[in-house]
Amino acid sequence: MNVLTSVVRNISRRKARTLLIIVALSLVMTMIVSIPPSITAGQQATQKTIDNLASNAEFIGSRIHVAATEIDCQLPIEFKTNEEGETTLERPLMDCTDYGNLTAIPNVAHVAPILVQLGDIDSIDDNWSYQIQGVPIDDANLLNNCPIILPTNITSGRNMQASDRSVVVLHERIANHYNVVVGGTLTIFGRNFNVIGIQGQEALNSTYATMSLSDAQVITNKTGQASMFKVFADDVNNVHAVSQNIIGAYPKLDTTIAQTLINQVNQMQHQIEEQLSQAESTMVQIQNTGTVEMVIITVAGGAVVLFIMLEPVFNKFLTISMSILLRLAT
Repeated sequence: MNVLTSVVRNISRRKARTLLIIVALSLVMTMIVSIPPSITAGQQATQKTIDNLASNAEFIGSRIHVAATEIDCQLPIEFKTNEEGETTLERPLMDCTDYGNLTAIPNVAHVAPILVQLGDIDSIDDNWSYQIQGVPIDDANLLNNCPIILPTNITSGRNMQASDRSVVVLHERIANHYNVVVGGTLTIFGRNFNVIGIQGQEALNSTYATMSLSDAQVITNKTGQASMFKVFADDVNNVHAVSQNIIGAYPKLDTTIAQTLINQVNQMQHQIEEQLSQAESTMVQIQNTGTVEMVIITVAGGAVVLFIMLEPVFNKFLTISMSILLRLAT
């Protein structure tokens, strides 16, 4: 009871010092309380960056990875001479049944036969032509894992889906030439196709009218045939081995791999790992910085309070010292 009375008496006698202590402690507590939310906010922002980076890397990486695992297989180009003695270059078609064992080659994940044929010849403009591209859309698993066999840059409408029939995705040059839009109809080799999508212009894409492989084979009288096979390895590191095995099984085939894409996949994976490592280091640094700040603020606040509390002692010591010095001087 006497202690409490003494404390109250000291507070009432030294109001200014007590006020300074309260202000100092309030500032310290305010700063300590405000630091954890800022640490949490910084960690959340960094974690969001990590999540976005991982998500985008996964999406882009999966597309590039699939493209890098692609091996294009075709028969060599042949020289054909017509009755007039004109020589042309022609790539022979491939019988799908003859290449059924492509799926049995080790480390082959998917095989997609593609048929490319010249479309209708314009009766008005002899210089105008386009190509029909038939892709195997009956296999939903193939489409999900190898979407690059479908048209890209769809600017209007939608892309092709599994089991679509009598529908077509047109390159914009074809759509503009025939003045047809999504929802309209285009007659190709006497058969009507519903236009479900328009493909925008890109640097390397051709003027394709893309439809299901079965539809393309029927209207061009090429049932059971393909222009090429796109073989996809199960991993980018197995592409070269798969390509060699294909050549061993089918010596007549020309095979092409995307070595540049393979290099890009390896480089991108390395860059992603570095960026994720840097982001995780930033997360740890934020935590460490917050901890150090709290320690510094606590020590500084304690020092200020201690100084305020000991200020009368310092003043008394200074007064005694000055008195001693004055006596010695006189």
